Amino acid sequence: MLNIESVFNDALTSILDGGEHLEASPLAATVYLMQRDVINQYRYALEHYLTVDLTASFLQNSSLGTPLQKWAKFTNDDFRLLSFHLQNLVRYTARLLCETLSAKHDAEREFEKSKATSSKYISLLVKLTRLETSIGLRVEERNSLKVSSLESDDVLMDIGAREETYSWEDPLERQELLRKLVSLGEAELASLLKAHEAYAAACREFYGAHAVITPFDGLHPSYCI
Repeated sequence: MLNIESVFNDALTSILDGGEHLEASPLAATVYLMQRDVINQYRYALEHYLTVDLTASFLQNSSLGTPLQKWAKFTNDDFRLLSFHLQNLVRYTARLLCETLSAKHDAEREFEKSKATSSKYISLLVKLTRLETSIGLRVEERNSLKVSSLESDDVLMDIGAREETYSWEDPLERQELLRKLVSLGEAELASLLKAHEAYAAACREFYGAHAVITPFDGLHPSYCI
């Protein structure tokens, strides 16, 4: 649904193909933690409020407004937090790419590859930081919602975002739409868990030869902020 598996896969490729160049060894574990935050919040967002029926008793007579308004508020809060965790993950995965694969390309004097690798997530990070976009789901007015997902441009080696709007006319149509979105989200979660487990295995191998807690002198890349 959100098309974020590529971020997990980039982290795995970074460790497998460029881990020997990583000087800030705690970074690999940081990315692991942030992947887990995304998985946990994604699951929670799918299970907490998203498919609640608008006739549920706890939605009635609320100070937050109509049942739709209360449902929208908590659904949006859940996915806003998911977008926050995703922004953290993208930022530190970008740094991991820079300090592994990009460093590898530099060592091999493949400077164009290095530049493309280190800048892959820059435009997305800028938009996320400036709140020009978010990744997730947002309930809008007039019985509609938007799903914002990642979009890859393999030619330009760039990651962006795209939006799709969904609407419903009646409660039955709403429930069918939400069940469909949850099904898509659960399928993506299953794929993310597999990618996460593969990354965990790569990290265990990496930390067999590197200390998790160790000082480093490299500065945080400014474009990742």
